[in-house]
This record gives sequence, structure tokens and C-alpha cells, in this order.
Amino acid sequence: MKIDKEKILEWYNSGQNTTQIAKKLKRTPRTVRRILKGKLIRHNRIMCDPSQLLNLKSEIGQYWHGYLTATGYISKNRNRLRCSITHKDIGHLYLLVKDLRSNIQPRKTPKRAYIDINNKELISLYRSSTYKGVHFWRGYIDGRGTVSTCHGYLKIGIRDVKMRGLFAEEFKLSSNRFWYGEGAVKIGRLLYLGCLRYLSRKAKIFYVQLT
Repeated sequence: MKIDKEKILEWYNSGQNTTQIAKKLKRTPRTVRRILKGKLIRHNRIMCDPSQLLNLKSEIGQYWHGYLTATGYISKNRNRLRCSITHKDIGHLYLLVKDLRSNIQPRKTPKRAYIDINNKELISLYRSSTYKGVHFWRGYIDGRGTVSTCHGYLKIGIRDVKMRGLFAEEFKLSSNRFWYGEGAVKIGRLLYLGCLRYLSRKAKIFYVQLT
């Protein structure tokens, strides 16, 4: 049976791994990996322009720095920054890819959606400890914080003790695990009003409380 190499690439880009593809084709994973290696080199060259994200004087740069601080990690044995999020926020990955001016395709595992970014400057920025600014904190809270309601009141929180302390110190807040009611609305106004980049799912929860 002739192997459809384009179909293999399509399955791979949709999130299927080499073992799953090999079972479909009744071939070995090694054969699939060999085909993918050739196809990816010739037809799937990754482009990436991180200039917007590297500009920490801009809202976009600060926001994604916060978001990647919350959702990213350096993959083992690879010098790549992986941004891993829940499936329901995969649309936000496409916005990140757009701001990277990249052709990276978000991929899925059974529980997560992710992209891998292979850029030394972004990885260096990720490893830095510049944690400040409204836009940074909106990105961080969109990625790893809590924006929800409790008994009809807005609830905003940061679970990481270190990051919560830095956030509270910068904006002169009590260092609570969660902020509720009017205190949370005050924080929400600071974070979400008049901004360019935000996670729609969390921003919507805040805006509902204003109506």
C-alpha cells in the first residue's frame, strides 16, 4: 500500500503521535518518524518574529510575558518554550501565534493544548524575573489565576504564594489568596478596562459583574 505522506503530516499537525499514525497505516513508528522528518524539513519550516513579545515597553509584550510566565515551561532535552493550556482556551493560542507572526500550529493532547516556541530571545526573556505592570499581571492571571464568581460576587485570585505577594505589593493590596466582591471588582477594573489583550473567558466574567 502506497503511503500518503501529506496525510501523515496532516494527522501529525492535528495532534496525533507517531504511534497512533503507525497503527492506522499498519507500519512502524520508526517509518512514520522518518517520513515526518523529511516532510517537516521541506514543507513545514517554522517562521517566528518575536519582536512584539520582546518589546516590554508595549502592552502586547508585557501581556504575553505574563501569560507565558504563567503557562510556559522549558521542555526537557529541548531548548524550547512550551505554552500549555486547557482545551477551552485554545483560541488564545492562535492569538499568541498571530502576535508572534508565526505559522506554528497549536497541538492537542487528551487534556491540554500547546505550542512549542523555539526562539532563544524569548526563552531568555521567559527565564528573566521581570514581574511587574498591569499588563503583565493581566497576562499572568489569564494564564494561571482565578477569575470566577462565588455566591454571586466576583472572585479573583493568584494561588502561587510568591507571585501573589509580588502582585499585592505592587498594587498595595492585602496578600489574600483570593479577593472578593468590591475588592475584586477594583482589581478587575485595573486589569481589564481599556486593554488590547485579554482572555475573553475571564474578562467576560468580570464585565458581567459590572452590569
